[in-house]
Amino acid sequence: MEMHCVEAEEVLRQKGFDDEFIRTVQSHGYGLDIIPSLKDKERTERIEYSLVAAETLTGLIYAYALMRGGKVSDMKVKGLRKKFKSLAFAAACNRELIREIEMTGLDLGEFFEIGIEAVKGIRDKVGLE
Repeated sequence: MEMHCVEAEEVLRQKGFDDEFIRTVQSHGYGLDIIPSLKDKERTERIEYSLVAAETLTGLIYAYALMRGGKVSDMKVKGLRKKFKSLAFAAACNRELIREIEMTGLDLGEFFEIGIEAVKGIRDKVGLE
């Protein structure tokens, strides 16, 4: 974990991506103590809030789907919201990172719906039903 945001810079630069894109990708590691070069940086852009929130939400959705026998096809926002509120469920999932979506003007319910639908769209690629 501590290296992927750092190593991403070199990989993305070699692939021809510009500095702005690279900063955006790295922004999901801002504030993490385990990445010293990013520890003191803060997200300020909507795209940065969206990226960190979405990355974290997909982990929560995946964990919830696994708890449901691998089934995401009939997952509802209400059930995901309940798991989101239960700090014992997927305890390592940082809910505050997911809440950063609110910095974009999107509320959690809308975001959960978008996230669920997105994972449904790739369920066969990630081993879910």
